[in-house]
Amino acid sequence: GVICNATVYPDVCSKSFSQTNLGFLKNASAHTLVSIALKAASVIVKESRVVVKSCSTKGSQPLLTPLELQAIQDCTTLMDMATDQLSLVIANLSTIVTPMPKPGVGQWPEKHGEALLDLEAWLSGALSLQSTCADGVTVSGPVVLSSSKSGSNCRARILKSQARVWEVLTNSLDLVKKLASHGDKLANWKHQKGMKAQPRRHMLDTDPERVDKTSQDDNAYSVSNTS
Repeated sequence: GVICNATVYPDVCSKSFSQTNLGFLKNASAHTLVSIALKAASVIVKESRVVVKSCSTKGSQPLLTPLELQAIQDCTTLMDMATDQLSLVIANLSTIVTPMPKPGVGQWPEKHGEALLDLEAWLSGALSLQSTCADGVTVSGPVVLSSSKSGSNCRARILKSQARVWEVLTNSLDLVKKLASHGDKLANWKHQKGMKAQPRRHMLDTDPERVDKTSQDDNAYSVSNTS
């Protein structure tokens, strides 16, 4: 609906509310909806950590070069840190009192405005951690088969999951910025549009050979593209 139209990836945003009662959503404030979206994003980040961790199991390690194994271990740690950042955002958002004192003013009380800036900083940090994880896996070499029954390429699986993390964290940052600038009332959000998506091509492409080529062409991409 209105809140997802204000994000970079509205379709991804909409999925965040798929498990929430429609009647509840219709009457929810922007603050509540942003909180739901952030919690859904946290689930995606945690799932990505499981994917990364599965590639460093004992069955996979003999097939990995030391550089590949290090990249995967680093990525696991980075996803733990990103989860912590997102948990901070969720916990601190719950302490911000709503609604705004004067509808349509576009400003929060000073202490809440500062708190929202902290949330933006933590989400930017989580995006940076995700970018570091994906870049490390991309440049470490062609990670070979995992120990899973599907025998799928580990790097492809990791980058696919990281693409989802990138999208939900980008949306989360966008939503918190919109909440800071447009307040708790959804009426103030009606004509807001998200930025044009600029996906990391090598994260979205799961073919190892194409990943190698596009990562060389696109390795200058940075988190600043979403700011």
